[in-house]
Amino acid sequence: MTTEKTLSELLFDRVTAPCVPEGVARLVLAAYTSEAALRAAANGASDEWTLDQPQPSNRTEHLYLSSIAVAGFRGVGPKATLPLDARSGLTLIVGRNGCGKSSFAEALELALTGDSIRWAERNGAVWREGWRNLHTPDPCSIEISLRADGQADPIRVARRWPDPRAGLDQAVCTVDRGRRIAATPAELGWDTPLGTYRPFLTAADFGRLLTSRPSELHDALRAILGLDPLTETGKRLAALAKEYMEREKSLRDDRTRLCAELATSGDERCQQAAAVLAGRKLDAAVLDAVDAVLALPTDDVPGGDGDACRRLLQVQLPDAAAVGRLAEELRQAGAAAVDQATVIAEASDRVARLLQLALAHHAETGDATCPVCETGTLGPEWRAAATERAAAAREQAASARAATDRLADARAAARRLLTSIPIREVPALDLTRLQAAQAAWAAVPDDAGLLADHLGTTFPPLLAALEEAQGDAVEWLRQRHDTWRQTAARLQAWLDAARVVFAEQSVTRELKQAQVWLRDDLTDLCNARLAPFALKSQEIWARLRQQSNVALDAIRLAGSGTVTQRRVQFDVSVDGAEGAAALAVMSQGELQALAMAVFLPRACGEESPFRFVVIDDPVQSMDPSKVDGLAQVLDELAADRQVVVFTHDNRLPEAVRRLDIDATIWEVHRRNGSVVTVEPSTDPVARHLDDAWAMARTDDLTEQVRGPVVAGLCRSAVEARCQDLVRRRRIGRGQPHADVERLLDGHGPMRLLALALFDDPDRGSEVFARLNRQLGPWAADVVRSVKEGTHGRYRGDLTRMISDTRRLLKEVAT
Repeated sequence: MTTEKTLSELLFDRVTAPCVPEGVARLVLAAYTSEAALRAAANGASDEWTLDQPQPSNRTEHLYLSSIAVAGFRGVGPKATLPLDARSGLTLIVGRNGCGKSSFAEALELALTGDSIRWAERNGAVWREGWRNLHTPDPCSIEISLRADGQADPIRVARRWPDPRAGLDQAVCTVDRGRRIAATPAELGWDTPLGTYRPFLTAADFGRLLTSRPSELHDALRAILGLDPLTETGKRLAALAKEYMEREKSLRDDRTRLCAELATSGDERCQQAAAVLAGRKLDAAVLDAVDAVLALPTDDVPGGDGDACRRLLQVQLPDAAAVGRLAEELRQAGAAAVDQATVIAEASDRVARLLQLALAHHAETGDATCPVCETGTLGPEWRAAATERAAAAREQAASARAATDRLADARAAARRLLTSIPIREVPALDLTRLQAAQAAWAAVPDDAGLLADHLGTTFPPLLAALEEAQGDAVEWLRQRHDTWRQTAARLQAWLDAARVVFAEQSVTRELKQAQVWLRDDLTDLCNARLAPFALKSQEIWARLRQQSNVALDAIRLAGSGTVTQRRVQFDVSVDGAEGAAALAVMSQGELQALAMAVFLPRACGEESPFRFVVIDDPVQSMDPSKVDGLAQVLDELAADRQVVVFTHDNRLPEAVRRLDIDATIWEVHRRNGSVVTVEPSTDPVARHLDDAWAMARTDDLTEQVRGPVVAGLCRSAVEARCQDLVRRRRIGRGQPHADVERLLDGHGPMRLLALALFDDPDRGSEVFARLNRQLGPWAADVVRSVKEGTHGRYRGDLTRMISDTRRLLKEVAT
């Protein structure tokens, strides 16, 4: 932050405080200038107005953390890497004490500064000599990867100790920045900002901030005071906001009317558009969905009535002449094939084979008496006659088979023709006549003559019925097309207006915020000019203090001369009683929170190139309410900072999940031999159900063992979800955390479900009835299964129990 000394208006001084959102500030400043400047600013222009604005300075490079890789350092043995998203956002690194998570934080500080304040302030050689991990013979190394905003190549800062005898300060340091190689981060100009905007916050930092010499704290805070150029005028803001909101209201009214009209149409596109518009917030998804409906072909919605009509128009019957030819072929084939054709063929085949055998016998034995009848003689005359008879028998068999095959082919062709007409249901049309004609056509007689007659008598009615149905389909599509053109024009007009309103939503929201800001802050404009930095600290403290009796009214810099004169004055009060002595009665958790409020703005100075802040173990001594405040503060900082928090206390990730704060959570685990792993974290409900699923699919255990364990995990998931819902509800309406925890302590699933469903633990007897009525019998059944299964009485499908539990918890949560 920079201090602007040339501003003459208190309003301008107040609106340039860093706590005001940039968009709100831009509109306020433009509104103060003129109505034209406000409209220009709302439309995205920024050069039509000025008000004593400071000259723009060169943009500070923004650096984000991408990863921290550690090997052989502190609690980390083999190489372990902590991946980080190089962007603004909140990341929690959780794990028990001793798991190695703080080693990553210390490695980052050591890599960038070459030292650790924590170690520097510790007395004794143990802290400076025990930095090597004892479980790996590999060389110790630290590598930090950073990303500069707008730069494709990463910046890698590495410190390595190839010599196992080297001391902590004897590392080989390299900084790789694409084509530029540096020996230390200092060569990149990072030394000064690392001292002024130190992005590492540890418990030792918090304690040192409030116990350091007054002049040191005074100089640290004064260095980063500043104001951003913002202003506004309420009347102009209100008038423009009203115009924007009236456009929103008009669009909502048109949407309601359009939905009602679309819903009554039988056109699938109209119904699809109505479903898109009904009950949904105006966002890009809605606009894209409406645009997708309008982009559909004018006569097509896949799977709808139009699609069915078009398929009907594609149906083609065979040519009438072809049907006639097939009928004639059936008649001719039937006449050519006598009933005994197969018998004749088989008899002729046998005669031919017998004669062939006799001829073969005669060829081997010569003239002799017939071995069959023992009366005739097999001689030359007999041989000539037998050869002729065998040939005639074969010819007769072939002719009989050909007639049979011809008739079979004709019948098969007729059956294919009768069963191959692809006519499907068309809900929009009455196809009774066509369906009856198709049914008559598809009946296949066995007799060839009857089949031929069937083709001749059923084809003309089928052809006429199809032509009539296709004509109806053409007319239906024409009417539907004309109706849709009118509806589509209205829908397109609404979409055009909606795109304008959607593009204005952020401006409308900022105009409202600007109005609220002006209304709430006019009375303290003078105080705001004194210390916008202190105001930010007050806001953070207000979040963190929660139920504390200590109020931080202001932070003022006193004195500007000698070391003994320079100091920071904290204006605090206890239960309304003012006095600096209030610091002496603050608890350790309150002091921790106050130190956080003072330190965070310093670490997040606008002029700092480091757009990340790493906080190690900030939850010490904080009660649950302050942990909630801390989570909210971290969420706000993460809007434009990369905030990385290391903690062993599960209360912070629990608060982040309960307050629906967007955060990435990693879990650090340490196994034997200092093997450290970093894994994505899941919420307790998902973890219980994932464990249950893994247990259910473990074949090594018997069903008697798996069943109670799976049921117990499902029960734990139910209890965790209910506890989460109760905490959200009761804490959200202001009930003290301690009271909520006492209420939840010791309750089983039925009483917890009663709390979740009725907000009353004594209504457990009504749980099953409520589940049956609201969700269906399956919901009550899964609760019974989980209860019975815990005691080994469940004999059903365990995977079904898990999926039903997951479904139940999803329904209850909504």
